[in-house]
Amino acid sequence: MGLNIKNKLGFAPRLRQHLTASGAVGIPWGTPVDSVKATKELPKALTDLIDVGDTVEFEGNTYEKVVAATTDTNEFEDAEGLAELLDDLYHWDAGESSDAVTVTASVGGVRFNGREIKITKLEDTTDNGTSTSEATAEIDDTTTGQMANGDIIWFYGRIYTKAAATDVPEREFEDAAGLIDCIDDAPEWGAADTTGEITITADAAGEEWNDEDVIVIFFRETASGVDGTPAYGPGAVMADENRLYVCVDGGPKSNVEWKQSANALVSL
Repeated sequence: MGLNIKNKLGFAPRLRQHLTASGAVGIPWGTPVDSVKATKELPKALTDLIDVGDTVEFEGNTYEKVVAATTDTNEFEDAEGLAELLDDLYHWDAGESSDAVTVTASVGGVRFNGREIKITKLEDTTDNGTSTSEATAEIDDTTTGQMANGDIIWFYGRIYTKAAATDVPEREFEDAAGLIDCIDDAPEWGAADTTGEITITADAAGEEWNDEDVIVIFFRETASGVDGTPAYGPGAVMADENRLYVCVDGGPKSNVEWKQSANALVSL
């Protein structure tokens, strides 16, 4: 069968849908967007807080910081080692620069947004409690300084959540002062600012108040992934009222790149 422009016969379905009634080829109308990969950076100030025994969880995997990592295990010694482990994950790339670790999806699209990176840190453990002295523990200001809304501190069976405003009954705190108020509200413990650090002190002397862990959990999520405008391959064309656009890397919405014409469209 030969081509019949008027009846749109003999054309591939994808081309046929752009043929007008008069047989002209109608270029898809709109402004295309490139796909963008989801990503998240763990800054140096955060990775520096990860001590031996602390863990990083991502995509169902748990990685532990150790003194000397063993080959072919989920162990890492430093930020570079953590990046190497994350880089091995399917659908993800990771790199380290000046102790900051950046995780990036291997393809673009919104489906890789919101993937949680969970860092669990043992901040301190109460000790020095005796028959005549109270047990204590400390939370460093470098730790509270890296906490974002939604991060938590777990202590003595209670969870304290970083939030936009301090709410003592709800155990939510905005800043270090708010955290002190929340912990100090507990019947068994007191808290105070000691030169920038928060010192937690048992209300009574005794060894039974030793060995209570202060655990800080940081939650971070990948973001900024964008679905691109789908194209059927390189050479696909779109237009809006200002310019023509040509797809130079065609594919699904997770892997597409467009270029715009150098010159703006002008009226006839």
